Amino acid sequence: MIRNDSENVITNIIELHLKSFSKNHFSAFFSRDLLQKYFIKLIAINKFCFVYNDNEKQELLGYIIAGFSTGKAVSQFTQENKAYNKVHFVGEAKVSFRKGRNTI
Repeated sequence: MIRNDSENVITNIIELHLKSFSKNHFSAFFSRDLLQKYFIKLIAINKFCFVYNDNEKQELLGYIIAGFSTGKAVSQFTQENKAYNKVHFVGEAKVSFRKGRNTI
């Protein structure tokens, strides 16, 4: 369990997140800098953050960030990053349009 925003742990979580989450996830188009802010907020507000490492390969294999305040963390993050969110949703709309156009 970690209870700090250790830069190395956050960086590893970001890399795993980028590899693992679908492009349909709301954070798919976040920059690494914005993902760092997002995960720092989630970890700071929630009670639990567990990471699973392969010690031989020095590689993060998984993470869980949990608690009763995830919604609060996402809301605060959204409020604090309003300018980016406007750009994000415009970009997401363009991607959705392209996906729809490609299926016709």
